[in-house]
Amino acid sequence: MTTVSQLITDAYRESNLIAVNSSPTSPEQTEALRLLNRVVKSLFGNEMGDPLDTIPLGKGNTQTPSNVPFYMDDMLDYYVPKNTLLQCNLENPVTVRLDPSPQDGSRLHVVDASGNFATNSLTIYGNGRLIENSTNITVSVNGLSRQWFYRNDLGTWVRLSDLELSDESPFPEEFDDLLIGQLSLRIAPRQGVSLSEATGATLQRLEKKFRAKYKQSQEVPSEHALTRLPSRKLYGFSGTTNAFERGLPKW
Repeated sequence: MTTVSQLITDAYRESNLIAVNSSPTSPEQTEALRLLNRVVKSLFGNEMGDPLDTIPLGKGNTQTPSNVPFYMDDMLDYYVPKNTLLQCNLENPVTVRLDPSPQDGSRLHVVDASGNFATNSLTIYGNGRLIENSTNITVSVNGLSRQWFYRNDLGTWVRLSDLELSDESPFPEEFDDLLIGQLSLRIAPRQGVSLSEATGATLQRLEKKFRAKYKQSQEVPSEHALTRLPSRKLYGFSGTTNAFERGLPKW
């Protein structure tokens, strides 16, 4: 795997800002690391996968209206859908399971909205996959906000956090040149140089490849105004019994 420091060095070489076998200065590395973290964060939900859908988990500190579509509490025997932000207001310790067949690049974001994970922890099972290289993890830090994304080549949900110089690239090696090119695009103007046409062409090719690899087949949810009618197993508009009876999925 390629280290972050090597990506930064290669980005400076890409614009011929340093010689072979040379390294950026410490201030240059610090600046480049800050830019690289911005580049990586900008890829998620844009070039990589889809934006996250928010699903509430726990009803603590909430006044629940009758027409809220559903809570994760009501389907704990099911797995958490891919590309989900779990908005947690837990009233007791809870265990959830992730998709047993996640797509490459699928994401999970957990937020402790009530600030009580230390008392009411959340346990996350990888469900046949690893999460942070373990079969399950328990988060118990008040106010925690943490994200993961699934790497199919490693079979694990990788924690998203700011990169350090000694860290490895968050993506497979086949996309090293994508990060190098993107970082070069940010560094070059600050050094008064421009990227070559060859670098630009390579960057465009890799961006297309990156989007294709992490393209998600996202199921479109029903509108929040549509509620399930328990007795007839149909959807209606705000509790009506005769609207939207056809053409809608049954549960």
